[in-house]
Amino acid sequence: MNDLISGEIVAQEIAKAGIKASDADVEAQFQALLTQAGDAEKFKAQLVTANLTEAQLRENIAKQIAIQM
Repeated sequence: MNDLISGEIVAQEIAKAGIKASDADVEAQFQALLTQAGDAEKFKAQLVTANLTEAQLRENIAKQIAIQM
């Protein structure tokens, strides 16, 4: 629970600071995950298993990239 709260606080501070991942970086990471899955159907199955939409995954990727910046 503390990790979730800490992660949200970090995300809020990053947003306040105006740090944002580029669309190109997000797309590159998204495509890498798609390639790792093997094909689009396997990738979609993994998203369902993780209870994520593509939009949510892209948002998560953007947050992670911003944190690393």
